[in-house]
Amino acid sequence: MKIAVEIGDKAMEGNCYTNLGGTYSYLGEYQKAIEYMQEGLEIAVEIGNKAAAAILFIDHQTGLMPLVNDISEGELKNNVLALVKAARIHKLPTILTTSNHEGPNGPLMRVTKGNS
Repeated sequence: MKIAVEIGDKAMEGNCYTNLGGTYSYLGEYQKAIEYMQEGLEIAVEIGNKAAAAILFIDHQTGLMPLVNDISEGELKNNVLALVKAARIHKLPTILTTSNHEGPNGPLMRVTKGNS
């Protein structure tokens, strides 16, 4: 990382931080891992490195939506729709996961404009 800083290569510096974060995660030192990963992400944003970013939707399943108590189901869907639009605008990779789409939590929720 020292060389990356000396030559002013921000992309390499960001990769170094990210790699250090991965190493600390592997070692079980999660707080340090988060700090290094955050630093790597901040550099990626600073230099406009979209390859270092993605949108991840975890368990946005129909059966889980009623369990969200902080906001209404409609507001949740609108927030997810906003994230989908942001991903499209910025051409970011999007990852969708489910615990088991055929299980009791159901399939991924359908989010479309006007869908309540």
